[in-house]
Formats: sequence, C-alpha cells, structure tokens
Amino acid sequence: MNPCSRHGSFHGFTVLAVYFLDRWENRHVKSLFDWVPAILLAYIIPALISYGFNVDYSQADIHNFSRDYFIPLAIIAVMSSLSLGQLKSIGFKPILVFVAGSFFIAVFPIVLVLIFYDSELISQTLLIDNYWMGIPPIVGSWIGGSTSQLVLKELVECPREHFSLCFDYG
Repeated sequence: MNPCSRHGSFHGFTVLAVYFLDRWENRHVKSLFDWVPAILLAYIIPALISYGFNVDYSQADIHNFSRDYFIPLAIIAVMSSLSLGQLKSIGFKPILVFVAGSFFIAVFPIVLVLIFYDSELISQTLLIDNYWMGIPPIVGSWIGGSTSQLVLKELVECPREHFSLCFDYG
C-alpha cells in the first residue's frame, strides 16, 4: 500500500475523530475545545502526523482531494453552523462593517485594474509577471481567514515567492 494513501486514510480518520470528540459531552474534552477550535485540531493533528512520518502530500491524491473538496466543504460547514440568533447577538453594525469591508476588499483589485490597465504596474507586474496570483489569497485572508487564504493560494496555484512577498518586510 502506498504510504501516502495509508497516512491519508489516517488523516481522514483523525478529522472524523476530532468531529465526534467535539460533540462528546465529556467536561475535559469540552474544556479542550473551549480553548482550541475543532477546525484547528483537524488541521494541526494531520500536519503533525505528516511531519512525524516525514511524508510530503503535495503530490499525492489526498492533497488534491483535500484542496478541491474537503477544505471548501469544511469552510462551508463552519460558516453554516452559525444560527441567526448567534448572528443577532453580534449586532448589526459589526456585521455591516464586515460585509462592507469584504465587498471593498473583493472589488477594489478589479477596480484598480480597470482604472490603471495601461500602466506598467498592471500590464507588466500584475499580468505578465503573474503577480495577480497573490491577490486572491489576500482577499481570502480578509474574508475567511488564513484557511481561505491557503485554499485560494492553492486554487490559483500562486507561486511560493509571490505568496511570500506579502509577508516579507526585510
């Protein structure tokens, strides 16, 4: 059996175990999940297993399946788990600010390209040098956090050097 598929099955089991542990009514388990969200454990535990077994999944089928199906479905599941009552408790103004900020962050790059299309910044840097690939992860980080940022980085196949420019201040 391929080591990637064997460990990939173990990772799937880990995610299911975290899911069911999160719903278990044990006070010790509940206190763990009060401090560490289940979605975070569902990422950290398989990452630690991958590191411990020194297995690279970037070229394995489990990576593509996770990127294309599992992670987007997990994001939808987390977002859909909020009830209207929970959203009401947040209040109208913070939700309005979030929606307005998300709209601006999603639309501003498009408007910038339309306004400055003939400039060297757009024609050379963004289009020819493919730096446009760094914009979707930045938008995703605002709208959905680091998970969305990494999903969008993978979806647009943003090169590591373009992606890391966002974080390189030296």
